[in-house]
Amino acid sequence: VLFRSALDPEVGAVVAARDERRHSGLGVLVGRLPGPPADRDHLVRVLAALTSFELFDALAGPGQNLTAVVPDVLHLVGATLR
Repeated sequence: VLFRSALDPEVGAVVAARDERRHSGLGVLVGRLPGPPADRDHLVRVLAALTSFELFDALAGPGQNLTAVVPDVLHLVGATLR
């Protein structure tokens, strides 16, 4: 999808809008955490990276179901929030 978005401006706009919604939603969730994080924007960017399709795809590798790596992603997110 990212490769195609680089070649097709319409796809790029859709991907950018999706990413903005994800960042916005993560910002809401981070805002609900007890005790404000020192750098809210940085935490949102890290969580966005950890929950991106690209990370799921990289962890799963070829031929593995994306759901198989959910525990790994949850572990990474949990470690980030501690």
